[in-house]
Amino acid sequence: TYMASTSDPSRRKLQSAMSHKFRRGFSPGRRNHTFRHCKRAHSEKAFLTPSITPDFNENDAAAPRHFLERLRPINIESEKRRFFLRNFNYNPRFRYTDPLPPSVLEMYSQPSVLLLPIARKIMRRLIQDFKCYENFERKTGGRILRPREIHDLVTDYVQREGFEDREILLNLSNDLLSTASMSCSSTNGLLSIKMGEVHESWIEGLLRHELSTHYIRSRNNKQQPWARKVDRYKYDMLPMNPTEEGLASLHSVLLRPDPYLFRIALLYYAIVMASTLSFKELFAKLSEYVYDADRRWEYCLRAKRGLVDTSIPGCFMKDQVYLIGAIDILCNRHKIDFQALIRCGKVAWQDVDRLRHFACLEGTRVPMFMQNMRFYVSRLDAIMKTNGIRDSDFVRVKKDNNSDPKYVKYPSVQ
Repeated sequence: TYMASTSDPSRRKLQSAMSHKFRRGFSPGRRNHTFRHCKRAHSEKAFLTPSITPDFNENDAAAPRHFLERLRPINIESEKRRFFLRNFNYNPRFRYTDPLPPSVLEMYSQPSVLLLPIARKIMRRLIQDFKCYENFERKTGGRILRPREIHDLVTDYVQREGFEDREILLNLSNDLLSTASMSCSSTNGLLSIKMGEVHESWIEGLLRHELSTHYIRSRNNKQQPWARKVDRYKYDMLPMNPTEEGLASLHSVLLRPDPYLFRIALLYYAIVMASTLSFKELFAKLSEYVYDADRRWEYCLRAKRGLVDTSIPGCFMKDQVYLIGAIDILCNRHKIDFQALIRCGKVAWQDVDRLRHFACLEGTRVPMFMQNMRFYVSRLDAIMKTNGIRDSDFVRVKKDNNSDPKYVKYPSVQ
């Protein structure tokens, strides 16, 4: 189903469509109600766990989306025009319809710096190979797709992955802060894509990220005994966001000829810089890696969202979770059971071995590109090679994480 949403009436139609009873894409099977409480093995604690992004109602599909929508300023366009008219010598003042409480913003205000050397290495490798990000985009991304082309390619991907008819709804919009997002109702997935930003050669990676990772893990999660938030507490589960976003980020580039992690490295780096710089200073700082002013504005906006006065140093560090999760998975790629990680639903990779005994795996899905595990892990190795990352880098990160008192456990938003 194809729906374009650029106005409120269209959104109301979309919400109405989402309420219909469409067919499920799998047979839920029999839920395993057997429960035995078992503590998480502390030896399986990830080296990046202390600096993970906190989860915000992670089992409620509507909550994270509403949470992020509240971070979107209502005067983006007017402040952007003013910023550009003043030749980038202006710090925007953002307004919000429903601002987040200061306590929540404070919780997200302290960035991780643990992976800053790796982030710089990834960015410099791309600059070394392509001179600038714009060259990389032009040479590897292909042209920007038109709405009808996006619709046709999404339809083709949905059919190849074996989704049911009308199981996935497509919403094309101009209002998204990110290129794409995924949300689920009880029976369907809603894939929202920002028009004018999807490249011909990269759309498959976008669909592996949103549909084959977020959506399939969400569907598999619905038939697990920890599907409800209260049950996650019973099973003493780690926050799943680093694994969820890290895995999706890796899947975005998994099958590309040049699988650079530049975007998530730049998000991580921008947030670290934003914590000590104003908006205009951050904009100038990022020119080392991104020439295009519109694209730089977007990175600065994501790093500074939630703030009102951007002349003051400060950041919103949630977007660091992509690189944190991706590096954590790459570090442990030879001991993770990736198919079980998908089938168990919204779980952290560290919990898979412990929870698989309670999981209901009948009728769960695994994406097509994860059927051959030897090939899959070889592509993870290729990602490391392309980005100049070595296993020795992880040894240094583990050492820093264990010795630096700054990396105490980050608080979770419940």
